[in-house]
Amino acid sequence: MKPIQKKLSEKVCRSAKPGTKVWDTEIRGFGCWVSATGSKRTLYFQKTTHEGTKRFNLGQVGQVAVADARFDAGELNQKYATGVTAKRINHQEQSIPSLEEGMVQYLTQRRLSSSNRNATEGRLRLHLTDWMKLPLYQITPDMCVAKHAALSKKWEGVDTKGRQKMLGGERVANHVMMSLRTVHNFVRARHPDLPASPVLAVQMHEEQESGVTIEDPGLWRQAVDELQNPVHRSVYEFLLATGLRRGEAFNLRREHLYDDHLFLPVTKNGRSFKLPLLDIHHRILSPTLQMESEWVFPSKDHRKPLGNPAPIGWSAHTHRRTFGTYSALAIGDDLTGRLLNHTSKSITGKRYVKPKVEHMVPFMEQSIDSLQSEFLITRNV
Repeated sequence: MKPIQKKLSEKVCRSAKPGTKVWDTEIRGFGCWVSATGSKRTLYFQKTTHEGTKRFNLGQVGQVAVADARFDAGELNQKYATGVTAKRINHQEQSIPSLEEGMVQYLTQRRLSSSNRNATEGRLRLHLTDWMKLPLYQITPDMCVAKHAALSKKWEGVDTKGRQKMLGGERVANHVMMSLRTVHNFVRARHPDLPASPVLAVQMHEEQESGVTIEDPGLWRQAVDELQNPVHRSVYEFLLATGLRRGEAFNLRREHLYDDHLFLPVTKNGRSFKLPLLDIHHRILSPTLQMESEWVFPSKDHRKPLGNPAPIGWSAHTHRRTFGTYSALAIGDDLTGRLLNHTSKSITGKRYVKPKVEHMVPFMEQSIDSLQSEFLITRNV
């Protein structure tokens, strides 16, 4: 049977007919051989040199990922390259950036919120310090698996701001690998010869969402009222009444406030966002807007945005989750997702549904009514 040429993938290998050979269109010599019965589907790499033909068994489909086998085939292709091919590969390797260079390219060329940008750079520089100068093609699946396992265990260390604290943990390990994967994929889009992300070999830890909401509205109101700083009181009230992410609220500038909405130029998902504002939101903000600052929630000297307000027992994300819970009770999950600036999972929602801010006002009103059935959101009149 005539050999088939296709880019090898899990689907292509699993759907190949018994007795066929499928050669990869990207890496010469990388193939999948299917036994006559179809019971075995072997991934291998073969290369003809002056010493003869060398064949390497890369594993069975189902036991190894095709992406991992592709990575191994790419390594072997480089190892046994000669003549023009070797020169081409060496040129390609020299053009592929290091992790640090790729990270900088990603952070400067992609439209990211400042919090997302800082988090990505911070976790890579802190946890992958010894990898930053490595060319991306030298970071292997085995290295990623080992690093993920090491980061999964907590230890006492110093963070990027020089603070002594507990570092690592399963969530940290996952997010470091996800940031590495994002940078790798960004670079690979510009360097097609770069193998698939080595993070594919990592088995991520299952993360459980805490699901915590503010269950005692009276206790929350008391805790907020006891705060001495009016900026701190207002920011907690505003978080509850808008569902904004912590970074979005804390870094909000006055120039982005309008009578009927606020405007965020860049958010976590890379898009701008408009959120309806009602009278209650302006009442919440009235104490802070009397201060001389470009920030809606300024720091003590009014020169910078608020850093960390006094803790009250509920995180910023707990406020966001509480807003979402009460909003969903009133207007349903989909519309609440719009107010929370979540990316729609449907094609219709992503491409066709583009509501104006005035269309969302009634849904914000219903969400606030739902909250106010339990909470005294603000005492400002």
